[in-house]
Amino acid sequence: METLCEHEIDRKACKIFLENLLSDIKKGKTEQRSVISQYMPTIGEDSLEAVAYFLSQTKDVFIFRDLDAKLGTLRIEPLPFISSFVFRITGYYDIKTHKIKVVDQSHPDIYHELFHAMSSYRVSQRELGCGFFQASKGIKEGLMLDEGYTDLLAYRYFHSPIFYHVGANLAQKIELMLTQDLMQVMYGLNDSESIYRFLSNNSTTISTEKFKILFDKIGYYKKIDRNIINIFNYLSDYLVEVYINYLSKQYQLGTLDRPQVIEFLDNFKRHFTEHVFADEDDEMYYCDSSEYRDINMKLSYSYFQKALLSKPKH
Repeated sequence: METLCEHEIDRKACKIFLENLLSDIKKGKTEQRSVISQYMPTIGEDSLEAVAYFLSQTKDVFIFRDLDAKLGTLRIEPLPFISSFVFRITGYYDIKTHKIKVVDQSHPDIYHELFHAMSSYRVSQRELGCGFFQASKGIKEGLMLDEGYTDLLAYRYFHSPIFYHVGANLAQKIELMLTQDLMQVMYGLNDSESIYRFLSNNSTTISTEKFKILFDKIGYYKKIDRNIINIFNYLSDYLVEVYINYLSKQYQLGTLDRPQVIEFLDNFKRHFTEHVFADEDDEMYYCDSSEYRDINMKLSYSYFQKALLSKPKH
């Protein structure tokens, strides 16, 4: 797996650029117009505050590639009321045109869309993506992983509301295994391949491919019903098995001891249903289900010990 050290040059370059930009913006109102012209000629003054705040909160954490070019061509425009009403959205980002549309530029959803825009890339009209989503020659994958994790990031750094509830939860489960620092770097660099490699290395290629397909299928459901709960249970169970396999390997190698394994399992258990249910009664009903109890039981040290006995020595 890649380490944070491998990306330090990119991180420093990105940070220096942002520090210079934010320093210029803070010089005062009289000079803001020239700052906008220099760094963000296509962004209006109404959006400057939100963009500057976004950059100030993310500059020490993320590595966004070609950030100067992205800021230099990004457009932020109002979303027509009729579009918001008909499609029930408050904003969206168009990768092909590198344009954000939001109902109100002070709306918290603008930060979700800015994460999309800053993590975007485009090789051609048929090969593009953002965050963990990629489209190449008509094949699309990682949409719900990207939307879920983007929601999680916007919630974490800007207190934006969670919209993709199940996607955010499953993305967080992956983050708990990889660590927050590493997954955030992967997001900015569009490195979904390292995620799938980690999953595959601790399960099978076939099960990882099925995970990818089912994860994207979540996006077709508009509300949490029995179908989506079944998918959620399946994907959560898969991730628990991946984590058990990963922890077993680290335990056998001596990089983790018993207290650390217990701590990691307990932490995973604490976040198991986080963000999924907007209604507390629905969450309580789910946590009382036999499916939940069966999956959650695997996050005990006693189950880990039994699983460890069946693993080959490393």
